[in-house]
Amino acid sequence: MLKVDYDSRFYKLVFCFDGYSESFLGKKKRYSFQKGKAVFYHTLPKTHCSKLEANAHFKIVHLHLPDVMVEELQILFPDLFRNEVIEIPLPPQSYSLLQLDQNTPQQSQELRELFLEKTILEQVYGFFETVIGRQNGLKNIQRSDAKKLAEVIDLIENSQHYLTINELSRKVGINSFKLKTLFRRELNKSVFEYQAEKNLSKAYQLLLETQNSVSKVGLLCGYQSVGSFSNAFKRQFGIRPSDLRKS
Repeated sequence: MLKVDYDSRFYKLVFCFDGYSESFLGKKKRYSFQKGKAVFYHTLPKTHCSKLEANAHFKIVHLHLPDVMVEELQILFPDLFRNEVIEIPLPPQSYSLLQLDQNTPQQSQELRELFLEKTILEQVYGFFETVIGRQNGLKNIQRSDAKKLAEVIDLIENSQHYLTINELSRKVGINSFKLKTLFRRELNKSVFEYQAEKNLSKAYQLLLETQNSVSKVGLLCGYQSVGSFSNAFKRQFGIRPSDLRKS
C-alpha cells in the first residue's frame, strides 16, 4: 500500500499505458490506473492509499490542470465536473505522448514551451471530446439499448481480436441489424471502425515497446498484410509504422 497525501485539491488527467493500481479513501475505492485507460479526477486534501503489486511496472502520464484551464472547462462542460472521477479507454491520439521527448522541437526554449502547451491542450480536448461524444450518444436512447451498447463496447475493449457483428449480437442478445444501426447512430462510426481505432492504438504501443517487426505487429492487431496495416496506421496517426520506429 502506497500512501498519498495532497496539500490541496486540483484536477488531474492521467493516461495509463501500462500497469495497474487501485486507489482507496478509507475502504471506498475511488479509481484505478489500468493499462489502456484515461482517468480524470479531483484530488482530495486527505491521505488515501494506492494498492499495487510489488515491482509493478507503470508507464503513466499525469497532466495537472491549472485553475485557469479548469475554470474555462467548467464553463464549456459543466456536467462533466459533477463527477469526481471519469474513466474511459485511452483516446487514440494520447499515444503520441509516448513520443513527446523525441518530437519536441529543440530550436529554442520558447518554441519548446509552445509545442508542449499545444500538445497538452490537444490531449485535454481529445479526452473531453471523447467523453462528451459518449455521453451524448447514450443520452437519448432507451435504457435497454444503452445497456446493450455499453456491453458491446466493453466486449470490444477487452477482446484480443476482431469480433464480428454476429458474435457481438449473440453475446449480448441483440439483433445484428439493430446493433449496427445503434452503433452508427449513437457513436457515428461502424463496429469495424471502432475496433480498428482500438487495434491501431494497440499497434502504436507495441511498436514503441517491443522489437516485433512491423508485419508481426500488424498481424497481432488483426491486419493480414503490411500494406493495409501501414495505410490504416498512416490514416490514424499521420505517420507510417516504419517511420515511427525511426523517430
